[in-house]
Amino acid sequence: MLSVLAMLPFTNGAFTKACNEYYGGMVTHGIGSSLVGGTLMGLGMTISGSVVFTLQYYVLEWIPIPIVF
Repeated sequence: MLSVLAMLPFTNGAFTKACNEYYGGMVTHGIGSSLVGGTLMGLGMTISGSVVFTLQYYVLEWIPIPIVF
């Protein structure tokens, strides 16, 4: 989908701007933010015993979540 937006003349400017903002944000953040974010996500997955989108699917579909202690 993004490659189509890059090829169309009327969306090429917006696509280029979005790419520049994305890559610019990656340059300003250090390795510490990646470590903290990955650690928090890993801890959440460990505590819940589920992958992030699987848990979201359970909640949205009203499926009872098995909790094992």
